[in-house]
Amino acid sequence: MAYRGSCNCESISIMLPEQPAKSFVCHCDNCKKAGGGGRIAILTVSLVDQKLTGMLNSLLDQLFYPRR
Repeated sequence: MAYRGSCNCESISIMLPEQPAKSFVCHCDNCKKAGGGGRIAILTVSLVDQKLTGMLNSLLDQLFYPRR
């Protein structure tokens, strides 16, 4: 089963062919700052199988989702 995710405004979306390998929530200071809140949800996925669409606007986006 394919999985689809996006940012809140849906300008960036990601398609995965299967369920992410791992998921967890981080509460470190860096993730709090990056997420703008008290925690951030993180999914681990294969870079080979994902399909990312939309414009990457921030350095954080480019670090987490580098263009191939």
